[in-house]
Amino acid sequence: MLILHNPQNDGEKPITSIAAVFGVGLIGVHLVNNLYQYQYKTAHSLPFSWQDASHRKKEKADIRYYIQNLMKNPDHDPGNSHCRGGLYALPTQAGVNPAPANRIDFVWSAGKGGFGMEQSDTLPELASFSEVMEMAIAVRRETPSCQVRFHMLSSAGGLFEGQRNVNADSQPAPKRPYGALKLAQEKMLDDCDGLIRFIYRPTSVYGFSGLNRRLGLIPTLLLNGTKNKVSTIFGAPETLRDYVWADDIGAFMADMIASQIESSSRFLLASGKPSALFEIFNRIEKILNKKLFCHYIKSGGNAEHNTFSMRPRPACWNPVDLETGIRRTYHAMFFW
Repeated sequence: MLILHNPQNDGEKPITSIAAVFGVGLIGVHLVNNLYQYQYKTAHSLPFSWQDASHRKKEKADIRYYIQNLMKNPDHDPGNSHCRGGLYALPTQAGVNPAPANRIDFVWSAGKGGFGMEQSDTLPELASFSEVMEMAIAVRRETPSCQVRFHMLSSAGGLFEGQRNVNADSQPAPKRPYGALKLAQEKMLDDCDGLIRFIYRPTSVYGFSGLNRRLGLIPTLLLNGTKNKVSTIFGAPETLRDYVWADDIGAFMADMIASQIESSSRFLLASGKPSALFEIFNRIEKILNKKLFCHYIKSGGNAEHNTFSMRPRPACWNPVDLETGIRRTYHAMFFW
């Protein structure tokens, strides 16, 4: 996990904003890089044992210690720890103009299993989430003069899998352990008193965060396409999904962290413009100027359509179109 801070001055009064980011994967990478655009700096990179609860007691104590130390010493300069080693930066979109205040933002952008996780995999992740949430509550208790907020990355695709034209009145109905896990995490956070809560529900996320990380559909097609390799696709050419670019999500979350919003909110981050798999193939073939070779495995929910209305989207959410996002993903993979 990473602890970032943004020391500022309001007249003669030193103030600081801290973001404790748990999970620097596909979206977390872009979140952190967008926080850099708001002058946040990485103060500490600390271990957090996702699978081994026996290590977490000391790790949580260390995390709380460093957060408290930064609050007491807001002028602390982490120096070279701002280095973006391994983090791929892209330009941020215009966001909310932040007003300085003493605040601590806990961010859950973790998730190891993904859509294919088994029921047994959900328990360790739920335990880790619970402990991070309890840590935020403890910090809120120890720093009553600070604003403490909790940001949770959920999944619209997992919660509303197989539903069409999802809108503000649609009810989550998970079909897999992954979606059930996200719904359970949301409920735990909703039932938590004392924290300002932000829940983000993105649809099908694509983007690039490094070749040594898990690749999704679009990066896999781009990579295999350049090598003339066959890609195995779980679905059908006509299957509709709503695709959103990871950097747009990271930028939106960074805007919320940099803002002074004090009311709990839930955001549906969808494009509102569904695309079939064959449309993605056509765009990638156009970008690569090469033919894609695919093998389809069609079974159950893999071929179900999942679409979303534009109406419940946040007013300040302006995602790039699919072709632009794919092109930027391509350039991130091969030209950064």
